Amino acid sequence: MRKSNYDKKPATRIEGDIWKGRPTVLGQIKKTISLKENKDRCILVVECYQGVYHEELIEHLSFLNPEFFVDTRTLFKSTDEISSMTYPYITDDPLYGYRTHFTYDDFFNQEKLESFKDDLKNNSGLTIIYGHGAATVSPSCDLLIYADMARWEIQQRARRKE
Repeated sequence: MRKSNYDKKPATRIEGDIWKGRPTVLGQIKKTISLKENKDRCILVVECYQGVYHEELIEHLSFLNPEFFVDTRTLFKSTDEISSMTYPYITDDPLYGYRTHFTYDDFFNQEKLESFKDDLKNNSGLTIIYGHGAATVSPSCDLLIYADMARWEIQQRARRKE
C-alpha cells in the first residue's frame, strides 16, 4: 500500500517575531511608526485577504489616530461595472467559475485612483491605506501589514451562512 504524502499539519518556518492579540499588535505598529526616520509623514498599508472583518479592523486601526485614512472600497469601480466585466467568467456555481486575466488595477476606478494619489502626495502625519488592493494603490510605504484569514474559518462562516 502506498504511503500518503499529505501533510496534515503544514507549517511555514519564519524568522522574526510574532505578536498575538490586537493590543500587542497595535503597540508594535505604534512603536514601528515612532522609530521612522522622517516623522513628518508615515504611510501604513494594510492589505486584506478575503473574509477579514473590515469594520472590526478599521475600528482597531482608528486607535492609531491617522491624519488620513482611505478604505480602498471607495476607489473601486461600481458594482454594475464590475459585474459586466466579470460576467463572462462567472458560472451558476457560487464557488467556482473560470480564471480571468484581471488584476486589482482592472477593478479600480482610474479617476478616483488618480485623485487619491494626488491627495496622498500632500498628506502629512500618519496615512493608513486599508483594504483589498491597498498594496497596489500604494506600492511604496513605510509599513506593510497583511491582514490574513484562514480558509478554514472562511469555510466555517459559509456553512453558518455568515
